[in-house]
Amino acid sequence: MGEIGVNITVVGPNNATVSKDIKIPVGYPSSGAPYQVNILAPETLGPNAATNIYVTVTDEAGNPVSNPDGNNLLVTANNLANTVLGFKGETGTTVNAKTADGVAEISVLPREEGYLTLIAQADGADNSIDNGFQALVSASKTIQVTNASAAPTQDIAITTGKLPNGVVGVPYNDFAIATTGSAPISFVLSSGSLPPGITFSQSGVLSGTPTLVGDYTFTVSVTAGNGSTASQELTLKVSQVGFEFDRKDFETITPVLDLDPNKPSICSLQGQILKLKPLDGYTLASPFTWEMDAGGVSTALGAGNNAVRVVTANGIELPELDFTVTSDTTQVVLNGKVCPDAPSEVFNGHAIILSATDANGVKFESVLPLIIELEVKPAPGNNSGGGATTNPICNGFSPIPPSCSDTTALTVKVNTFFSTTIAGATATSTVVAGSLPPGINLIGGTKIEGTPSATGTYDFVLSDNSTSQAVRIIVEN
Repeated sequence: MGEIGVNITVVGPNNATVSKDIKIPVGYPSSGAPYQVNILAPETLGPNAATNIYVTVTDEAGNPVSNPDGNNLLVTANNLANTVLGFKGETGTTVNAKTADGVAEISVLPREEGYLTLIAQADGADNSIDNGFQALVSASKTIQVTNASAAPTQDIAITTGKLPNGVVGVPYNDFAIATTGSAPISFVLSSGSLPPGITFSQSGVLSGTPTLVGDYTFTVSVTAGNGSTASQELTLKVSQVGFEFDRKDFETITPVLDLDPNKPSICSLQGQILKLKPLDGYTLASPFTWEMDAGGVSTALGAGNNAVRVVTANGIELPELDFTVTSDTTQVVLNGKVCPDAPSEVFNGHAIILSATDANGVKFESVLPLIIELEVKPAPGNNSGGGATTNPICNGFSPIPPSCSDTTALTVKVNTFFSTTIAGATATSTVVAGSLPPGINLIGGTKIEGTPSATGTYDFVLSDNSTSQAVRIIVEN
């Protein structure tokens, strides 16, 4: 609606002119039917206190629409079930109303705190709701209901400072950014980049499945219902695997061969444990499935004390050694025994290939070193100051080293790692006669280890100038 201004000028004889300004009112024709509904109400209400709100109905020309003879409004309270509406004696969660001069006054009595949504509906066809709706015209308004004695609304703050790490190919389980402050809240990603495969919702939830390893730093911002805002920089680290093997209880096996006829040789009883260790905050997901790769053939390790013979990556079966999986599937136990009379190929360094896969589908595989070294305790020697001895290896040297005692002959495979401790040797022992096989080293005066590169028989003597140990190593193909 409005006015149009018109200037009329008349030119007469001798060019005489007469002018007149005229204003003409204009507007849309009024149909008298509802075209627009509005709800006039405060943004907040208190519980257990009645408040009057106003609903207006206008036509397309903006003129008020009334219906003194019948109901032309339906007003409904949603979300807070115990809310009571009232209009001229009628009460309930829904009331029928009629407008006077385009306005209906409705009382609202919420009984609890929360968010109350009011919906007002009119019929644009005939301005009556008594016969249903032919052309629905509606409006809604959401009002926060809070206790008048409650503390003022709290400014928003993001309390999440660190995110759990992700794993490539593993779903990131809908992690929600935590906040304190006044609802409703709305999040945005204000800077930085998310890991590929991860999304961030308006409600502050990270979800998806990451596809690429890396450290991804980004900033999230949030706006609260009271208008306050906050931002937080976060980093989501994505790794390739979520766990690894903890080998601290998976150690060297050392049977003892005692050459003293009055003392027994000792078999090493096993009970070594291989555990799982999560990486970077990853949560282990049971049950796990375990496999052993032996000579390119994978063998499942079953739970429930289902023993599986240990076979090395080269296909060598280790007699009387078995793997079992604990009932909770989180550990593998190496059981059995190794005795000094075991086949010579047992006393070497071995490679065992094991893998574990968790319930998320994350798999970790590793080559585990398993060292079986024979400790030899020599028979008592009879030479305390050089000269003749009943130990044949010692007798092969001239002069015979002082207090020399033979150890047993060790047979090893060429180009195969082995390690063993020489009984009777000390930290200050050195090679004083003979030579080690090529590729073999003396470690700390007491241990010899390495990978022999040539076949043959090698005799040498370790001595600390007080006692001496003669050693023979036979390297075979």
